Amino acid sequence: MVKRILVLLDILVLTVTAYTVVNTFYGYVHSAVPDAPPPRVAGTPGGGPERALAMGPYDAYSIIGIRDLFQTAKPKVMASSSTVAANPDELPATAMNLKLLGTLTAPRGNSRAIIEDAQAQKQGLYKTGDTVQNAVIKSIERNQVVVTIEGRDEILLPEEEQKKRMAAKKPAGPTGAPGIKLSRAEVEQSMRNIGLLMTQARWQPSFDASGNPEGIAVNRIRPGSLLSKMGIANGDVLQSVNGRDIRSMDDIMTAYTQFRSAENVQFDVKRGDNRETLAYSFE
Repeated sequence: MVKRILVLLDILVLTVTAYTVVNTFYGYVHSAVPDAPPPRVAGTPGGGPERALAMGPYDAYSIIGIRDLFQTAKPKVMASSSTVAANPDELPATAMNLKLLGTLTAPRGNSRAIIEDAQAQKQGLYKTGDTVQNAVIKSIERNQVVVTIEGRDEILLPEEEQKKRMAAKKPAGPTGAPGIKLSRAEVEQSMRNIGLLMTQARWQPSFDASGNPEGIAVNRIRPGSLLSKMGIANGDVLQSVNGRDIRSMDDIMTAYTQFRSAENVQFDVKRGDNRETLAYSFE
């Protein structure tokens, strides 16, 4: 029993001694090492008064969010590469001398179309907003390109689809006429002097029995003129070209543009009480 008490006393003495030594050591270290000075504001002279770091207003830190160096902001949803025209299936196939060879659709305005300009005999890579011949590319989608010509939207498709679309848009019921071959060079020469071309006949609006415009009537056609070679006769009413209505002289000018760029052109004319189609090809 006595031995146990002596052992416990020895342990107690050792514990007190160890605590005293450690406490004395830490007290010495704390007194020997000086406390770290408080942080100074950048630019404060070493011996000058210390200034506390002041927080600015919240707006002062807005530039951090604007610059977004670490890309923490939510990504913006990018718009489609092009705006598709409403009901593209209802758009008329363009009669321009163009061939759509392929399309590559991509976001962020990176869609491209490979188009062959048969008139210039060259191929090119086009994007939305580019101009080919006298048309502006409005949108590019898979296997179709919408072009704007003088404010009107038309569609350009791969060659086979283009032919089907043009055939589907032909007016039904007119009396067919033999194809007329025209010299492309002669057409180009006539187009260089529009003023002279317009003096080769008398042009005036034509109206049906209800008073609605039905086309442009042509009279006093000069012999040997381009109109004469086109097979247009005095009294004919030009009603449409390649399925596009003719209602004004601006439409007539658009029709002549077709002669410069299209491979084939069709005029629908009212001749007496009949409606006929004059078909043209070029050599």
